[in-house]
Amino acid sequence: MKSAFGDEGRSSGGVLAGERALSRRMAPFAALVAILVPAAVAVDPVAGTLYADWPRPLWLMAEFTTHFGEAQWILAPTALIALVAWVRNPAAALDMEAPPSKLVRICAFLFAVSGSALLLASILKSVFGRARPQLMQTVGPFSWQPGSFEAAHMSFPSGHAASIGAACMAAALLWPRLRFLFFGVAVWLALTRVFVGAHYPSDVVAGLLLGVAVTLCLAAVTERRGFLAFPEAGRPRSFGHAAAEPQP
Repeated sequence: MKSAFGDEGRSSGGVLAGERALSRRMAPFAALVAILVPAAVAVDPVAGTLYADWPRPLWLMAEFTTHFGEAQWILAPTALIALVAWVRNPAAALDMEAPPSKLVRICAFLFAVSGSALLLASILKSVFGRARPQLMQTVGPFSWQPGSFEAAHMSFPSGHAASIGAACMAAALLWPRLRFLFFGVAVWLALTRVFVGAHYPSDVVAGLLLGVAVTLCLAAVTERRGFLAFPEAGRPRSFGHAAAEPQP
């Protein structure tokens, strides 16, 4: 039986393989949570006291690059590519029976993970209402005003870190050979939020982990539905096809 993308229906073995792949991805994620969260919380007071006192070269580099962590750098290009695909061939773009191209699938996935992570982070900011480092001298590093919509009390989690964490994790899944490059980009852009005084370390760690979690969950959904497949080490897989177990 053909799927909506013209592929053969997924076997039970493929579903199980996809679930095992998700489990393998979540194991290191859980380890990161256990290690990074307590460490980040421990250094929050130190980072707070350095607000506006970081070495100037470091601050200048962070100030210049921090804007590249904004979600618009992912959302705008991916949306534009989808729009161009529709303008060039609106009939094919609206045909739900036609499989979207590999590029469109990738763009849709990047848009979904980055936008979802940013939206969720924005909601959580108001839910927690954490004061930003600029207020540390008056309220301390762990001041919370749940339900606040004031910018000065929307520090946790970092929206920049959530968005870039989601996008870089998605890129690492799509191009695993470059995963360390993507991880490095995500970590640096997240840290710039600390160096410019916008967030505490725990804010950016929480944002990164939130973005990674969103990506892993959406990756599992898209892979299970056959919309997008991700290469495993030593086992390249084509897009739009099920992840099948090797036959004996």
